[in-house]
Amino acid sequence: MRLLRLFLTIAIISFFNSYYSQADVLIESGGINSFAAAGIPGVMQLDVQSGAGQAGDYILLTCGAFENSQNNLFNSPDPAIFSGLDFDSCGDNGMCISGIWGGFTNNPASENLACNTTGASVIFTAGALRYSNVDTMNPVIAIDCNFGQGNTATAPSIMTEAGSQVVRIFTSFAFTEVIANGINVMSQVADFNSEATVDGGQVSSIASSMFFNSDGNTGTAVQMYVGSPRDWRACTLALRMVPTPPTQPPPTVIPTPTMLPPPPIDRTSVPTLTQWGHLSVAILILLIGVWFYRKHKIRG
Repeated sequence: MRLLRLFLTIAIISFFNSYYSQADVLIESGGINSFAAAGIPGVMQLDVQSGAGQAGDYILLTCGAFENSQNNLFNSPDPAIFSGLDFDSCGDNGMCISGIWGGFTNNPASENLACNTTGASVIFTAGALRYSNVDTMNPVIAIDCNFGQGNTATAPSIMTEAGSQVVRIFTSFAFTEVIANGINVMSQVADFNSEATVDGGQVSSIASSMFFNSDGNTGTAVQMYVGSPRDWRACTLALRMVPTPPTQPPPTVIPTPTMLPPPPIDRTSVPTLTQWGHLSVAILILLIGVWFYRKHKIRG
């Protein structure tokens, strides 16, 4: 009996641990890509794979681009599932632009995402991270960005919630030849570098994602660069986990009233109606007998 209780306790604990872990925002997969053109007109679109996951996943897409003018802007990415989260230039350099989008997909397979610009971009970078268990009604807890120039970029601190994923995205431009492309994805942490260089100029998109088990301040995050000073833009955003269903109180159990049998009658002490009748008849007969006896005695 004790062994059975132990197994039941372990099963219940495992169930609740599994249930709550499924509510946390987890990373499914991701992808990166980059493009460098030797000269104008370059490209106006760069494709990147989302990575496979589950239907209903949230995809975070970031793109960086550069052209030799300050008239370049981002169009809406493809497919049309994304909402814009941040668009601006890298530092004070209008030739380098940064964009961040997010949206839900119903396709569990990896799909092609496309960043588009209005101008001819000679350097283009893109990266995507795919998340499960994101709140479909209000996916983004908060987002904030800094910009500046130099070899140290600082992503601001924001307030987040328990079970969230906090993402830092750094987009920059500099005259340098350093290239380090790669992506690492695990269920609770991920990072990628997507860089492209042409004619001594480089656009870099660097991102990291980390699970936060408790709510509160995320703290700032720093990205150190090498080479010449960079124009940079650094953003911090947090993704909200799907709400945990409310705990249902146990059903109220109304006890069934117990029907008690009536107490037994003590037939030795309380005469029944039949017994009273017999007693009355006996007394009546006795009185009649006494009356006849006295009457015959008086005559004799």
